Amino acid sequence: MAYRTIANAELGIDAPIDVALMTSIRDNQEAIGLGLSGAPKVAIDALEDSITSNTVTVPDSDGFPEKTGINFSQEHIIYGIQVTNGSLSSGQPTASDITSLQYTFIRSGTYGFTLQVKAGSGVIVKLFNNTTLVYTSPSYSSVSSDPIFFTLDYAKGQKIKMVVETASNLYYNAALLVYSSNPFADPVSVGQNSLHLSGSQFDTYSYLGFGE
Repeated sequence: MAYRTIANAELGIDAPIDVALMTSIRDNQEAIGLGLSGAPKVAIDALEDSITSNTVTVPDSDGFPEKTGINFSQEHIIYGIQVTNGSLSSGQPTASDITSLQYTFIRSGTYGFTLQVKAGSGVIVKLFNNTTLVYTSPSYSSVSSDPIFFTLDYAKGQKIKMVVETASNLYYNAALLVYSSNPFADPVSVGQNSLHLSGSQFDTYSYLGFGE
C-alpha cells in the first residue's frame, strides 16, 4: 500500500470511476494515518486530547510491587521528571527545596502520573500547574515506598514542575512519570533530572529507557 495523489482530472464530471481511483480513495486514508511517504501530515491540533481511559498493569520495577487495574491514561509514557538530592556514594545533599525544570504540555486533557520516592527522612513532593500548586504528596520517610497513581488536568501550553521539600539534608530520589492516552505520544521519550551535589544543582535532559 502507498499514498497516491488523486489528480483533479480523475474527479471531473465525465471521469470514469475505475479501480485505480477507488483503491486510492481507500488506501490514502490509511496511508495518512500511518504517515507513509508522500501522505499529508496530521497536525497535532487534529489529534484527540489526552483522556482518562483503559485499565492497565504497571509491571514490577526496581523493587516496587506490580500494580494491576490502574484505571487512567497510562498508555504512553511521554515524560519523566527526576529529582535527586546528593548521592548514595558521596552524600553531599541539601536541606533546601529542589525545583525541577519545567515541561510544557502540547495537548490539553487528563494525564496519568506515577510518583516514586526513595528517602531516608521526611520528603514531600509538590507539583505545579504554571505557578499554581495542584498536588502535594504525603510525607515519605521509608527507604523504598510504593508508587502513587493519580491524574491531573493540564491545558495546552501549561507547564508542570516538581518541587521537593525536606527538613533534613539526607539523600533522596523522587521520580515522576507522565502518561497520556493520546496516540501521538512516543512510548520511549525524553525526561529530565535535577541533581543537587557539592552545593550546586545540575539540571539535565536525558533519554528515558522505558517502553511498552
